[in-house]
Amino acid sequence: MDGSCRATSPAAFDWNPWVGMPFESLGQGSHDFFCWYLVRAILREAKGILLPSFSELNRTPIATQTGQLLDAHYGTYGFGPVPVAEAQPFDVLVFRSTPGSVHVGVVVSRGKFLHGGRGLDSCIERYTAVQWRHRIIGLYRYHR
Repeated sequence: MDGSCRATSPAAFDWNPWVGMPFESLGQGSHDFFCWYLVRAILREAKGILLPSFSELNRTPIATQTGQLLDAHYGTYGFGPVPVAEAQPFDVLVFRSTPGSVHVGVVVSRGKFLHGGRGLDSCIERYTAVQWRHRIIGLYRYHR
């Protein structure tokens, strides 16, 4: 990490309550999908966007559905791909994680995103940092 896992308020939305959440705190589904449940909760609270849980998608885990899940289901729920250079708050960043799996986070401001996962409380980091920028698969924005 680049040391930026701290609370900041880069936009009108108050991101602070979302920083420092232990990955167990959302209590939904598998802990392996904490990053998804964090994105879901933020978009629901901030924008009123309702996204499905993985069980609602009736799919195998995201680890085996990377391309199909992102393209088919983000589109189904009103998201479309956007160039990373045009990132805006509340866009969803998708990263390659381990082979065959992905990680997601929410853009909070230019160059920064909020995410969390196993062994990592939710935090804000730079998606332009070396450990993240080469792993970006795509950026999705809500268009409805």
